Amino acid sequence: MTSKFKAALAAVCTAALLAACGGGGGIGGTGPVVDNNAGTPGGIGGTGTGGTGVAFGTVSGYGSVIINGVHYEDNGVTITKADDSKVTGDGASTTTRSALPIGSLVRVDFNGTTTALGFKVDDSISGRIESVVPGVSVTVMGQTVRIDDTTSQYEDNVLRTGGVALAQGNFVRIQGQADDKGGLLASYVNKLSASGTLFEVKGVVSGHNPTAGTFSVGSLNVTYSSSTTTSDMPPDNWNGLVVEVKGSNCSNLGSVCGTLTATKVEPDGGLSSSSSTSKDAEIEGIVAAVVLGDPSTGVGSFKIGNTTVAVTTSTRWEGGTRVDFAVGVKLEAEGKLANGVLTASKVSLRDGSRLEGNITGLATSNGVTSFKLAGLPNVTIKANSSTSFKSGTLGGLANSNHLRVRGRVSSDGTTVVATEVDVRSASADNRLEIRGLVTAVSGTTLTILGTSVNVNGLSFSDSRSSSSGTSVSMTQAAFLAAAKAGVTVKLRSDTIGATWKEAELESD
Repeated sequence: MTSKFKAALAAVCTAALLAACGGGGGIGGTGPVVDNNAGTPGGIGGTGTGGTGVAFGTVSGYGSVIINGVHYEDNGVTITKADDSKVTGDGASTTTRSALPIGSLVRVDFNGTTTALGFKVDDSISGRIESVVPGVSVTVMGQTVRIDDTTSQYEDNVLRTGGVALAQGNFVRIQGQADDKGGLLASYVNKLSASGTLFEVKGVVSGHNPTAGTFSVGSLNVTYSSSTTTSDMPPDNWNGLVVEVKGSNCSNLGSVCGTLTATKVEPDGGLSSSSSTSKDAEIEGIVAAVVLGDPSTGVGSFKIGNTTVAVTTSTRWEGGTRVDFAVGVKLEAEGKLANGVLTASKVSLRDGSRLEGNITGLATSNGVTSFKLAGLPNVTIKANSSTSFKSGTLGGLANSNHLRVRGRVSSDGTTVVATEVDVRSASADNRLEIRGLVTAVSGTTLTILGTSVNVNGLSFSDSRSSSSGTSVSMTQAAFLAAAKAGVTVKLRSDTIGATWKEAELESD
């Protein structure tokens, strides 16, 4: 993947709010450069149109601050933390890393020369854990928060899965993205040693009563008054909006907050009207719902947070094809923003890793079912009660089952957190497939999900120019010229990996 310029969208205002925001500056033509060695794949890029920009995404590394694969210089730049306190960046050293830990969701405003103008940590959830489902989720401030191997957890030895270090009553700060299940998928968890005084919650509003000044977010009741900061909210109905709420008083003294008295309510993302829109825009998140049509057919629209994303027959799909689209899938969309709708020129699927094969080494611990596929010993697949089953059930999985898996790759590069499982047969089959990003190339050997395959002499095809996934034959030389790190490739074997038969390019 070549270096390219990109900008991103943190704006999650409603269409009416975005329309009122005005025509903010375009994205710098000499803007932030994608880092192809950042450890996680870079986002979707564009050439930019000059001016300033705004990006929103997950911190994935340092050497400056890497957000969605893009470097932003932080030295001397103001960082506004979740509690609204401010620190000054110190060149991705101690201060910056403490304020912007890996996994945190951050907005960065920047100018056309890659200089960051300011960082703002996204508000998510701060409060006591009400309950724990080991290896699957915790409930905090009335919100169900999913935790898996893609969640970054560092402070106080919080374990990635199993819930061992997380217990009812622990005070935690969690960052994550609103999902299709009415909760959050955590990208970062910080278990605090002492209770905080600032309570925060992020989620979808229901039961809004403007006259009474009340609404609910999940099972949490919220009250607000004329003294509550609500200037970025629409004047009437808030139902269905993803919001961030801050307060310093819970009605209950135990683990369950009960009712939160709000000091501030704002749309998720909390962008001011001066910076909440740009002509070139990008958003990353989980598809919460389909708005119109059927995006998997090439025409339609869907919701990520409060943002409507529209796709057309001209939209280019990366990390998979449009037929891989589904509610609950994590993706990145880039395109033009107008009147609160992002019309995508590119969509990059983040749940684009797919595997097919026979289960081996099945084991269950702390609510997580782990297994491998015969012929792929380096890949571990994990499923839990949040995994969607197209056929079969979590409890019904057994060794030798032949299945297909779609999922997200964790930071170790070899663990796939299953988002969808399709059990094709109770008995084994010789077919084996692996699809994912190429992470290394050496001669004719490609590495995908920690699995190295020599593709010399295979059958080669290319589906990159087809949004529906139709492939055309290509030569080995042409395939190897295109199959670089960051490209999505599918490999197929009819002998459970003893020999490989086909290699297909699926995206740049």
